[in-house]
Amino acid sequence: MSTSRWQALRQRTPPWKRALYIAGLASCLVLYTYTFFSFSPDRSRDVILKMNAEKQMHYEAERNSTAPPDAEVKTGKSKSLASRLVDVALILYSLNILTRFLIRIWLPGAARSRLERRAQRLLREQREQRFLDWVDGLNTLRRFHGQRPMSVESLRLVMRERDMTGEDYDSLLQFNEEAGPAVGALLNQMGASPEEIRRLPSRTLTPTDDILKSMDHHQSRCAICLENYQIGELIRTVPCLHSFHSNCIDRWLADRALCPICKQPAVG
Repeated sequence: MSTSRWQALRQRTPPWKRALYIAGLASCLVLYTYTFFSFSPDRSRDVILKMNAEKQMHYEAERNSTAPPDAEVKTGKSKSLASRLVDVALILYSLNILTRFLIRIWLPGAARSRLERRAQRLLREQREQRFLDWVDGLNTLRRFHGQRPMSVESLRLVMRERDMTGEDYDSLLQFNEEAGPAVGALLNQMGASPEEIRRLPSRTLTPTDDILKSMDHHQSRCAICLENYQIGELIRTVPCLHSFHSNCIDRWLADRALCPICKQPAVG
């Protein structure tokens, strides 16, 4: 975690709450240490002496035993070592759980960031699946019309939102060889990207705007929502010079990059 984030955390957390967290953590450490290393009634001296006496009696009963008569019972020591190793593992596991709990309380943004990353990953997976489904439908249509199917890599290259580089030339040539004359129309029917929509010109209507002064009934209202234009509304114009409410045409172009009136491509 960066220094600035720690400073912001210290400013957000009251001193009394930090002291309470530290006291709770220290209490847990003391309790675990006492429970697993000091409080061990099963390994007391009386129990060890009793086990030694039983061992001696067993030796007297069986003369053929290979154990010497004064042999000490080693089971308690070996068991103690194994138990201590288990105790250390339990302490580490408990500290891990406690640390995660304190982080979630101390850093509310950590859990939110994790959920945001998971949501973004799921969104990317959904977009990828929708893209693959669209490619399957496109190739099915091309096969039906006797055209060669197009590769997923070529379509992904054309549709991704980034500038082309020198490494893309071979892929572009492959796309041009595979693509038919109707590919541009099919891509327009898929919808425009947010960047392409934002590049279209927009303006806020003023009392002197030509649209408000137009005598044509069709030009004085939005062809999508069929509402008359009002002063102060934001409108957007597509390359064919048809204008619409910005919020209306933005949603339309996101589904299909064609003008609602003349069906001409709305993005270049």
